[in-house]
Amino acid sequence: MYVEFDIPEINEYPEGFPEYWLKILFIKSPSERYQINALTSTYVRLVEAALVEYRLGVTKLKEFWQTHDSFNLGAMHRAISHFETCISNMDRATNCFRRLRRRQDPLSIYLNSERPAFATDPVFNRFRSIRNEVHHLEEMVMDGRIANG
Repeated sequence: MYVEFDIPEINEYPEGFPEYWLKILFIKSPSERYQINALTSTYVRLVEAALVEYRLGVTKLKEFWQTHDSFNLGAMHRAISHFETCISNMDRATNCFRRLRRRQDPLSIYLNSERPAFATDPVFNRFRSIRNEVHHLEEMVMDGRIANG
């Protein structure tokens, strides 16, 4: 069997966003309002975590398919868990970003100057839908929405 991977590599920000963390620790927070600072830090933290989980998921998925002397279920299960966590983190990060854009703050003016695709309703709703499927799997199995097979 020939398996081809069509998984985009994400090479940007391999170390996360250390400049952000250094700036808020030693120079200045993005806002005078604690709510803005909390949402901003949560957003950055969740994006960093999503990047790490995505990369780990890709690594474990490839490990699963490149193991030829056994059936590497451990790698497959870890890949699934990493991708599930990535989706959950991106859903939460997108929610933080959208909330930051709605606040009355100079940062919101800046964030509204561009319309990144991840914050649009169709993309946000797709993340939310996938996240809900992952987080409500047990309910769907138990009430019969997911059938045997």
